[in-house]
Amino acid sequence: SVTDFQNNASITNDFKFVEDKKVYKIFNFENTHFNKVSGKDIKWTSRYEISKKQSWIYGIQASNNQVIYDIKQDKIKPLSGQNNAWQSAAFAELNQQLKEWTFNIGGRLNVYKQNIYISPSIDINYRKLNSPFTFKGSFGRYYQFLRQLNHEDRYGRNYGYWIMSNDQFPVLISNNSMFGAKAKWEKWEFDIECYQKNSKGVLEQALAINNVNNPDSIQRPPSFTLYNGSGSTKGIDFFIRHTGKYFNGMIAYTLSKSFHKFKEIANGLSFPSPNDRRHQLKINGNVRLGHFDFFAAYHFASGKPYTDLARLLENNGRMQNNPRPNPGNPNNNMPNNNRDLINPLDRLSYLDDYHRFDIGTSFQFNFGNNKSLSFEASVFNLFNRKNVKYRQYIFQLPANLKSSASKELVVGTELQMLGITPNFNIKFSF
Repeated sequence: SVTDFQNNASITNDFKFVEDKKVYKIFNFENTHFNKVSGKDIKWTSRYEISKKQSWIYGIQASNNQVIYDIKQDKIKPLSGQNNAWQSAAFAELNQQLKEWTFNIGGRLNVYKQNIYISPSIDINYRKLNSPFTFKGSFGRYYQFLRQLNHEDRYGRNYGYWIMSNDQFPVLISNNSMFGAKAKWEKWEFDIECYQKNSKGVLEQALAINNVNNPDSIQRPPSFTLYNGSGSTKGIDFFIRHTGKYFNGMIAYTLSKSFHKFKEIANGLSFPSPNDRRHQLKINGNVRLGHFDFFAAYHFASGKPYTDLARLLENNGRMQNNPRPNPGNPNNNMPNNNRDLINPLDRLSYLDDYHRFDIGTSFQFNFGNNKSLSFEASVFNLFNRKNVKYRQYIFQLPANLKSSASKELVVGTELQMLGITPNFNIKFSF
């Protein structure tokens, strides 16, 4: 296989001071982002079946990846480089059934830059004969050599960049575990899973000192810091589905918590990761009446955290005097724009929750000889909910704008996801 991925974006802002129809000052702010990943992969897999209750799967694999990453913020390049590396592996898995037990035990021997990494994994299922209930559990240790780094720019927006592990970027290591149960009858199916993922070598690049750029100043952002720490994600997945003659439907809910920890940030206090979404819910249903299908779906997700520069501006240039600082704050009365010293919760806010409701209908007319003509109409985001994809802050306006009532102000912008969108299609099958 051959793969290729490229992300290229540029944001340019021109800020002008105009007085008496004359332009006195023009300030330019530029952000450019570039990331390209190319890969070649060759893999051979074989299966050897000893009996109906025992089989082996084994093989070898070799991959070559090239990555280029480049970030420019005005005249500063906080992240720039390119890498080319090979990785190879030999793997084997035993599938064994012993009465009510089913075992999948495997291992992977990875070779990357003359180092050896061993990845064991095990998956266990237990189900009594003629019982609808199954109990399951799994554990695995995994390594990522082609991995992601999270970059938070000066405006508080997060970008994920693909990089290759090297002397600067460690190999990402994760231990994944899960246990749960499921039950299945003729028309109903239930499933519940509890999971946890602990990662080592999590990378985040961000400003150690957060400041909102003031166009009335020549100040530019200070150097970025590359933080190397750990991450943890844990949660519960719940799933229920009904399959009937006229109605099919499902409900899926996830309760989760994802957080990071870096020794250099607030002496290792944990804080929500950029992907933390506490609640996620999905409900959909389909009703069939003759040749017609009617369907509807609802999606919900808690808002993601982000660095809120407006909160930093509230105490910009002065000490915190909050009699009730966040629990565990290692240093009281410190400027809240210093990422290394303050409790991370002092700088985080959450985006609005995500809500979306979709509806649709379809009609199918069958001809002879396996021919059919179908029509489908749907409406995406029926209530035109303004879901925010990200929010970022651009400028800090100075307080001396010829008004006695003027004060420092953060000027920002946000990108919204797709609004109400109708869709119609026709399909002819033969």
